[in-house]
Order: sequence, then C-alpha cells, then structure tokens
Amino acid sequence: MATPETTFDIRREDLSYKAIFAEPQFALLFAAARSFQFLHARLAPLGLRLADIKVEGTAANPGEFTIVCSLPLRNAALRIRLENIELTAVSPAPAGVLREVAATGIEAVREIAGSNFRRVAVHQVIWEAHGTLELPVLDFLKRYVPVSPWEGRATGGVSFSIGGDSAGRVAGHAVLAPSVLLEGGLYLQINANFDGALSVDSVREGFSSLVQEVGQRLGIAPKDGGF
Repeated sequence: MATPETTFDIRREDLSYKAIFAEPQFALLFAAARSFQFLHARLAPLGLRLADIKVEGTAANPGEFTIVCSLPLRNAALRIRLENIELTAVSPAPAGVLREVAATGIEAVREIAGSNFRRVAVHQVIWEAHGTLELPVLDFLKRYVPVSPWEGRATGGVSFSIGGDSAGRVAGHAVLAPSVLLEGGLYLQINANFDGALSVDSVREGFSSLVQEVGQRLGIAPKDGGF
C-alpha cells in the first residue's frame, strides 16, 4: 500500500451520525419521561446535567417530537426522534465517548419501546474536515479539479463514489473542495451508509477504515474519522 504523499493537518471537524429506524417508534410519545432516567444514568458520567435534557415538539406534532441531550463538555448533542436518533459533534471528542453516546440513544429507544421496538434500517455517517496540507492546496486539487487561470483558485469540488463491501458498508462518497473556513485549506467530506443490523461499534470501525482507505487513495493522511 502506497505511503501517503502529504499529511492532512485537521483544524476543524464536524461529525453527524444517524440511526434510522425501520418504522417510527411511537412509544416515545407516551413514555418519554422514562427515557430521562435512563439517559441521565448513562450520560451523566460524560457531563450530561438535568438542565441539558430538553423536549422539543409535542405529541400533537409527532414528526417534530425530539428529546435533546446536549453535552457541552464534549461539543456534542444527541437527538432522539420517532424516526431516528442523531448524534452531532464539532471537533469530536475521543471516539469511545461518541460511540457510547450513539449507542445510548439506540438503547434508550429500545428500552422504552420494548417488544414494539423496530430494528435500525440503516446507519448514516457524515464526517467533514477542514485542514492544511504539506503542499499548496491548489497543486493538490489540480489532480482532480480544473483550476481557473483567471481566478487563481479551484473552481469547484469533486465527488468520488464509494462502493459497498462485505463488512456491511452499503455505499457512500467523498468530496474534495477548497475550504471556505480555512484560507488556503482543504475541505474533505466522507459519508457512508451501513447495514442497520450492525452495532454502533462495527459502524465506527468500518467508517474509521473507510477514512484511512480514502486518504490512501487520495495521497493524504487524515487522522482517524473521530467517530
């Protein structure tokens, strides 16, 4: 396997993980209060306080009903909806912490729904990073993106399709573009869908491997995907 040509020095990361249920979990509407104790017991060691647990929406609007757990010490938030659970994080905390939060969200829904729990249909992960390279970003992007001689900058980004694999990855893609947050920087986005039958740990391992695989193919060395 070829040695990466340049290191991708990441300055900003954004992570979004979503577990989409096969069917809406309507039990949440009638037993949301039961989830508070479960969530607090599991997430308090990670910095969750009672004031960090909120409910948005009402049973009158089930599509908007959301239990929100904010984790300011981790720059993360967990949102539990009838159709999915979503974890978002900025400059993600250590991977073990985020795995724990994501798994807790799914377990909270399973605890409430009991025998009515419907399986996770698909896991979705989106990782975005802004950083610098050891060579000029324009020189790097010229391999994939036309550069305007008039503007002296890359005119746009490029997207690469990512196929499935035997480990449960369904499909995905990667995007390269000039960073809009970091002058002279590179923006890299990698997203992928995984089989809903996988555990959160398996998804994390699969996504981490994907980040390394994409980096090697592009000739850059990003650090672990942060999930």
